[in-house]
Amino acid sequence: MDSSEVLKEGFLVKKGHVRHNWRTRWFVLTKKQLSYFRKRQESVAAGVIPLCGATLTCPSPDSTKKPWLLQIKTHDRKEFMIQAPDERCRTEWSTPIEECIRRLDPTKIGTVESLSRTLTETSLNTLEMQRYAVSTVIKLEHATKLVFACGCCTHTRLYKITSTTNSSTILPYLCKPH
Repeated sequence: MDSSEVLKEGFLVKKGHVRHNWRTRWFVLTKKQLSYFRKRQESVAAGVIPLCGATLTCPSPDSTKKPWLLQIKTHDRKEFMIQAPDERCRTEWSTPIEECIRRLDPTKIGTVESLSRTLTETSLNTLEMQRYAVSTVIKLEHATKLVFACGCCTHTRLYKITSTTNSSTILPYLCKPH
């Protein structure tokens, strides 16, 4: 890992996926992922949390047995529970993680109305929305599905456009694991 890519690094406590025990790990945040190591000196990560398509929540300290949690769910619904030692440290981690997730999120391209207008006004062969190129549009009875090239990798993502009376959103419909 190139040290020039590192946005933040430090010790946090992570809940294990197998035994569900809590272990201190060295975390390194880059633009596309949060890696963790058993020891600071290790060069090979024990695990990697991809941030493209991920969500971050910070539960209230009163609502959990462990205070100052960061809960990250990846695009393939794998959940990571990470604990900071205090509120200040949690904020110092959550802010840059949220910024990375926001920059990598292909659903942040606008409302369904603006997307629908663009689709009807522009040839699909030349349509580009920010960094995400629409490659296929499939009409169904009550929805339209769009296939996007993921902005942070080479994998394809399929999105379903849904519309409600109060708001319109583009929802992840199917995402192949990275």
